[in-house]
Amino acid sequence: MNVKNKIEKFFSQYKEYQFPKKYEILGPNEQVFYIYFIKEGFVRSYSISEEGSEITLNIYKSGSFFPFTLALSDKINPHFYESLTKIEVYKAPYKDVLKFVKDDCQVLFDLTKRLSSGLEGFVLRTQFLLRTNAVQKTASDLYLLAKRFGKNLKSGDIIIELPLTHQEIANLTGLARETTSVILKKMEKEGIIGRKGKYWIIKNIKELKQKSLIYIEDKALPLSY
Repeated sequence: MNVKNKIEKFFSQYKEYQFPKKYEILGPNEQVFYIYFIKEGFVRSYSISEEGSEITLNIYKSGSFFPFTLALSDKINPHFYESLTKIEVYKAPYKDVLKFVKDDCQVLFDLTKRLSSGLEGFVLRTQFLLRTNAVQKTASDLYLLAKRFGKNLKSGDIIIELPLTHQEIANLTGLARETTSVILKKMEKEGIIGRKGKYWIIKNIKELKQKSLIYIEDKALPLSY
């Protein structure tokens, strides 16, 4: 049995829950007693700035489980966890999950890879948020979304299989919705991106990547993890 199936089989022995979009699963200052495994849908973690703006920290897709790092470190949860779409999740006591991970080297190695990749991604996004202008912030987040959640179409385009509004993209970039909307509309006119229903289409991934790049000593910072 591969690791993915092994993890889902473990969580499937616990109760399954269904939540609507924008349902708050976990709030700040709550003790972590359970780990959630996403069977279907997307969940985001976010914080609120002093100005009252929401800042998306991470997006979890099906097959992910959270907030494992908090349970591992026995910390109080500092963030909000909210469903981005309708979701189906399994809810397991964190002590059971810790034992499961400790007792299976294959699962532990898989989790270590996930955490390492997530940390690299967080560091990368932080660099782009701190060092770039509004266009680069928007382009880099769209590029990373395409890499994480994208599916190649026969046309050569890439569809981001995660429905996102202008506001939700603004929450990722840390920009105002109005600023984000102006940039998105401009990139649509340039033929770099488009829409298909509620999903974003990347029509020119090379140009999108080029718009997102920042340079340190004349060398482009790698936009991958």
